[in-house]
Amino acid sequence: MDTDRTTGQQPLRRRLNTPCTNLETRVYECPWVVSTPAGQFSRERFEALADTTGAPGQEAGLDRVDDLDSTPLFACHQSIGGREQACAGWLAAVGWTNLKLRFEVARGRLDAEALEPGPGWPQLHTSYAEMMDAKIIDDPAPPTV
Repeated sequence: MDTDRTTGQQPLRRRLNTPCTNLETRVYECPWVVSTPAGQFSRERFEALADTTGAPGQEAGLDRVDDLDSTPLFACHQSIGGREQACAGWLAAVGWTNLKLRFEVARGRLDAEALEPGPGWPQLHTSYAEMMDAKIIDDPAPPTV
């Protein structure tokens, strides 16, 4: 997607077209991937990120309909600070629950295909709550990334 010539809008930045992996081991690191080991992030980190996602009937962004650009997005943990990019696993797993993302699809700033797993993708968690339950351990090891 290129810049929209009529509005000057840039496409929404997203990390990759697949969940991220460790480049050396080729093991998935994305927390949305079911097979990614638990303990990568603390309970506090997951709780702090909870407002970036939604659930059916509790869509993220509904409290910001007057200013959707301020709606937070679940960023890829491999993004560079200040230049965060949306997590591909999050987009494909539950991105459709985010009002801003659906609006960005309608505006042409995000391909609708980003909101579904692509061919050959690993199994993804189906909700943020499910992902948190699977990934949090009480005494997490230091991050490996």
